[in-house]
Amino acid sequence: MKHTKRILAIMLAALFLVAMVPTAFAANEKLTLTCDKDQFEFTVYKVATLANTTTGAYTIHATDDNVKGAIATANQTGAQFLSVLNTAYNADHSSVGTAESGVVKKGSSKEITTPGIYYAVVTKEHENKTKVSNAVIVWPEYKNDAWDYGTNGQLTFALGDKVDFGTVTVNKFLPDEANDAYSTNSGMNGEVTFTLKATKVGSTTEHATRYVIWDKMSKGLTYVAKSAKVYYDSVDDANAADNDFTVETESFTASHTKYDATKDADYVGGTYITITAKDDTLSNNAFYGHNYVYVQYRAKINKDANIGTTGNPNKDGLEYNTNGSKDGDTRIVYTCQARIKKVNGVNNAGLQGCVLGLYQGSTKLAEGTSEADGKVKFIVSGTDEYKLAPGDYTIKEESTVTGFLKSSATVNFTISDNDVSTGTINLTETFKNYPVKTPSTGGMGTMIFTIVGGSLIVLAGVMMIVIMRRKRTAK
Repeated sequence: MKHTKRILAIMLAALFLVAMVPTAFAANEKLTLTCDKDQFEFTVYKVATLANTTTGAYTIHATDDNVKGAIATANQTGAQFLSVLNTAYNADHSSVGTAESGVVKKGSSKEITTPGIYYAVVTKEHENKTKVSNAVIVWPEYKNDAWDYGTNGQLTFALGDKVDFGTVTVNKFLPDEANDAYSTNSGMNGEVTFTLKATKVGSTTEHATRYVIWDKMSKGLTYVAKSAKVYYDSVDDANAADNDFTVETESFTASHTKYDATKDADYVGGTYITITAKDDTLSNNAFYGHNYVYVQYRAKINKDANIGTTGNPNKDGLEYNTNGSKDGDTRIVYTCQARIKKVNGVNNAGLQGCVLGLYQGSTKLAEGTSEADGKVKFIVSGTDEYKLAPGDYTIKEESTVTGFLKSSATVNFTISDNDVSTGTINLTETFKNYPVKTPSTGGMGTMIFTIVGGSLIVLAGVMMIVIMRRKRTAK
């Protein structure tokens, strides 16, 4: 019995001695760090090395107390540990560990044969990035009661996966966007609400340096002053972000710095709007807690609006960092105009000079004067015609020309959504005026005057005779 106990004691002592001896690692075990993204470089720091695979003990190279504490207690998630490393690195680069020689970039990978904890920091980045993150790599990992070095002891870690180029989007929506609306209809001074939605760029570890949502409107649309409102994540007053951005408008001409002759001809004479994140906004981590930035603004159809299928387009986009850019959507507002013909009711010939009014309900919208051919255009100013949205309208006569009776008739018509795309709507009804009836020469009219005149002469003669007789009787 004593002999058995002695053997067990010797075996336990041997096991403890083995546990205290650093593990020798196989020569073929290797970690390879790569980056397949152009213009990015990562610098790698050795935070800690695995000293013993039996106890899981690490030799810590970091000098930052929070980093050392996180490794010693091992009670943080990977994301939490990365945050600790980022904080330490921002305060003092060398506090996170020993810098490895060289950098990891496209065409230049790095091989590591010493197991441990490594921290890869982006030290050069493409100016058009949307997001890039530092990385913490624990190699090997302890999984399923064993150390996992990778397939056949080989592990490749792609740092390029920490770079994101493809998530930037910017879109425009109309009020009835639930129907996937590409366009809408409106009339003179009719307001249309546009909603812009842009992806947030950057992160708490990599702040964006520039963030501008822009919108170009054609000259047929007038921006409603101070109507632009900015929100985060949803169009909700509770999330208003107006104070985080500046809104500016300017005329968009062919000499504008953003004018592109091949794409922007439809926008000359229109308005260029920019919604720019302030520097304080981009330097505040709160900005990166959101996913989207929304902008809502209103615009009105004006006298310069195009009619018909050309419509009045506007488009949006996003510019970020130094040269990052993303074009968004184009939406179109359509409008139309109506004309009618004023004619002589007797022969249907065009009647010039009559004034007609265009009404919607009891509200007079515009008026027009009939031309030589009788056509009437309803004018806003100069030669600019009044633009109409779908709805019900009435035409009434305001005044007529000499020799014709003013018409008491009205013409009622309706413009449908489909009618708007036709542009000019020529009403099939004609507005008729009839001439004033006057007696013709030698006709009944002359005879009446002759009879009346003769009667007056006879009456005068009779009165003369009566007066003469009275005088004689008086004598």
